[in-house]
Amino acid sequence: MENVVIDTKAIDNIWKNHIKNPDELNPRDNIVDRGYHIEKELPKGGILFLGMNPSYPKGTEDDTKKRTYIRKKDKDTFVYGDSYHVTEKSDDNYWKPIVDAAVRITRENIRMQIMQLEQMLQENTGRKKEDIERELKRLHHRHKRCDRDLEFCHHDLFFVRETNQKKVLSLRAKANCRSFFAEQLKYTINLIEAAAPKIIIVINAGAGNLIKDELRTDFFGLKPATKNDVGSWNEECGVDIVKIGEREVPIIFTGMLSSTGRINKGTETTLFWNIRHIARQLKITF
Repeated sequence: MENVVIDTKAIDNIWKNHIKNPDELNPRDNIVDRGYHIEKELPKGGILFLGMNPSYPKGTEDDTKKRTYIRKKDKDTFVYGDSYHVTEKSDDNYWKPIVDAAVRITRENIRMQIMQLEQMLQENTGRKKEDIERELKRLHHRHKRCDRDLEFCHHDLFFVRETNQKKVLSLRAKANCRSFFAEQLKYTINLIEAAAPKIIIVINAGAGNLIKDELRTDFFGLKPATKNDVGSWNEECGVDIVKIGEREVPIIFTGMLSSTGRINKGTETTLFWNIRHIARQLKITF
């Protein structure tokens, strides 16, 4: 699976264009001055988990001084933020439940493929037995190593660092910050298009509301249902469908899988069942 590498220079430019004097940056001043936080790369054709924005935990100010998160001068280029590999954080309290969910979804999907091939062997469908057995061997190997080999795919709509999302939305509403956030959203949409995920799972209610209530058709043609029009909703699959390139992609809106406000076990079980159902109906394989 290929990866889309994040263009941090492009994101640096977003920050540079919205900070009048980069030599007077102070991480304590406001959200913009804290810099950004974004993954180094995004795997292509995967399960994309989509959030709102990275958090900014207490004590981060001191941490940024030591790890130069905020800004460093490399030759003549200012770097305003930090990029990371999610695999480096997979034991983190926030990331682990999401990574575990990705592993579970992938394993269940592989198991579904195995069952379909085993049925083909029994029914003697005309496909060469050796080919089916070779594919079964490959799938069993993937199923076994899924937790080690999976390329995790996560992105946030915005890259500003703040734990309180109300502050993010409040700042976004200010006239002098609208283009700052609009440029981040534009980068996000282009990035998702390049990554071409097979399914999108929005794991933040705020991000889901923003996509459904405000972005709508700007987010790959998403069309909310009305009294007389089902919009992007696919009744057979029980999910909204957006179009990324030439591919129709299901987008699921749910709550957080980790941290405070995590969805309960019953909702989580229903979520995984829905994903299995959607994958069967749309013949999606991971």
